[in-house]
Amino acid sequence: MKIVQLYNQQRSLFGGEETVVATIRRVLERKGHQAMTLMRSSRGAERSFVSKASIALSGIYNPFAYREMERFLETERPDIVHVHSVYPNYSPSVLAACRAHRVPVLFHVHCHILTCPNWYHLRDGKTCERCFGGHEQWCLLTNCRGSLAESAAYSLRSVVARKLGLFRHNVTLFLAVSQFLRDRLILAGYPPAQVEVLRNAVTADAGNAHAPAGAGYIGFAGRLSHEKGVDTLLAAARVCALPVKIAGDGPEMERLRSLAPPNVEFLGRLDREQMSSFYRGSRLIVSPSRSFEGFPLATAEAMMMGKPVIANCIGALPELIEDGVRGLLVPTDDHTALAGRMNLLWNNERLRQQLGSAAKAWAEKHCNEEVFYATLLAAYERARSLATGGEGKVPVPEPAADPMPQSL
Repeated sequence: MKIVQLYNQQRSLFGGEETVVATIRRVLERKGHQAMTLMRSSRGAERSFVSKASIALSGIYNPFAYREMERFLETERPDIVHVHSVYPNYSPSVLAACRAHRVPVLFHVHCHILTCPNWYHLRDGKTCERCFGGHEQWCLLTNCRGSLAESAAYSLRSVVARKLGLFRHNVTLFLAVSQFLRDRLILAGYPPAQVEVLRNAVTADAGNAHAPAGAGYIGFAGRLSHEKGVDTLLAAARVCALPVKIAGDGPEMERLRSLAPPNVEFLGRLDREQMSSFYRGSRLIVSPSRSFEGFPLATAEAMMMGKPVIANCIGALPELIEDGVRGLLVPTDDHTALAGRMNLLWNNERLRQQLGSAAKAWAEKHCNEEVFYATLLAAYERARSLATGGEGKVPVPEPAADPMPQSL
């Protein structure tokens, strides 16, 4: 098959979407498929207010992107268009172009882009669900982006996309990275038959996963931003006084350094080989996120390395970390409870190995590249069948009447 991946590279340097795009291309090419990538980038120099306004408006529905996509489809004739993100430089117009040319579209749902104008159900550092279920005006009313112009643009493009069904009507299948995200989409009114789960693939280098006896540290890997809850980990580290190493970078690096006790070391951003060594040298990993995580790659990578993970009970984390079986769960933002669990695992080698072995077994079963490829290929084949009428038309209902989100 000839598969095209399309995505808008975001301004942040620390997201996992690009890793997934690269993984898909590598797996497809290894299996003999022709893989292509279309990308527009939001990175670069700071834009003027006029430029930002223009980009925000074109993100609602970009006719130039539509025509560019039409020309591409006519020239390249792909079997599948696999879309990861369209805002702000493409807009949902590219999805409409694919539908007009009868090319099946899979939309890879990495975050909450379809249910939250701000993508992450976060406002002022706390979870927020005011926009869920067709109430996107709250993004503007609460100035969620910290800029009225930007909040208005985010709110407007979400309203237009929902009202006109720009995603519902033009996407053949949605691929959610976790059951948690699939459930959220269905709760928001997307038909269950149109939403499938494709967990991210992760790999682990061969070698001894266990830290040497009497050595090691407690690790965190990820983006250093407020929603990741690293400040909670720092408070827990101050209580338990155990060695903690933090791998990653992000907008809160300097603030977090100023909060850190002496037993915490910041390593900065590590490459793949360094990350493998980082996981191997740790006794356990902590994932203290305070957001509705879709599928945290760092958590899955640690599990694949046989490391027990202490995670907050939020988002998809309980899906990966079954409490007392594949790791331990703690209440969100409870540094005292986190410190207690860190002490427990640090001092109990038998429990660490038990939980780590179970975590590795789960990751090997659900997150290996062969399972990932088989699930992806089945989705491609189903999308092609649906696009040609092989299974009948995918039902496209009217928007749900203000579905209320469950407490999560």
